Amino acid sequence: MNRFVVTLRSLPSPNPPGWTLYGQELVLGNSLDCSLVFPFGESSESCLHLYSVDRALYGERLSEELPVTMNGTHLRTGECLSLPDSFMVSVGPNIFLVTREEVAFTFEEAKTLLSCHVNRLVLTWSDTCRRSLLMPHFGDLTLGRGEACHLRFSPDTVSRRHATISVREGFISLTAHTESTFCNGKLVKNPCTVDDHSTITLGDLAFHVARSSHLPSVPDQ
Repeated sequence: MNRFVVTLRSLPSPNPPGWTLYGQELVLGNSLDCSLVFPFGESSESCLHLYSVDRALYGERLSEELPVTMNGTHLRTGECLSLPDSFMVSVGPNIFLVTREEVAFTFEEAKTLLSCHVNRLVLTWSDTCRRSLLMPHFGDLTLGRGEACHLRFSPDTVSRRHATISVREGFISLTAHTESTFCNGKLVKNPCTVDDHSTITLGDLAFHVARSSHLPSVPDQ
């Protein structure tokens, strides 16, 4: 099985966000059926497809709306490119470093891994428009107005570094870095667990947490 580590490099952050995802392929886009969801555009459901054939890794551009460049090579829509195990890819203004490793799992280990991520959590909010982010298997996201934050927001009621969301084993915890951080209406003073159907509030900005119904199937033994 492939283990993909995707790191967002386009933010001026000393600690760029990284996401670890497992599977034989990875799809980036703004549909909840994608492996990792980013607000790439209003109409692009899937922008980029990474997949392996006989251990070789390939990338395919799926959308005409945003330009896609892999290791400096501009891709046309539907065009595929053979890729090394570590490469840079840009989708519109977003630049990612993607690293692929091959890891071996027994059948039981694969079942355990997938069961940890049944109906992965999705973060949804409305800033200038409605946006959503499919939570990774592991990773931290710093939220605020500052340029060093992983997710940046415009309202003045959001502090420059307001809070951090951490994902471990499919579960989310919330750490407040300033006041006016609430989870389900309660002030967050210490790190707390965020459950399904919770609402996180940073100033006047509300984030809703729910689970996606998308789950890859485990092959028969």
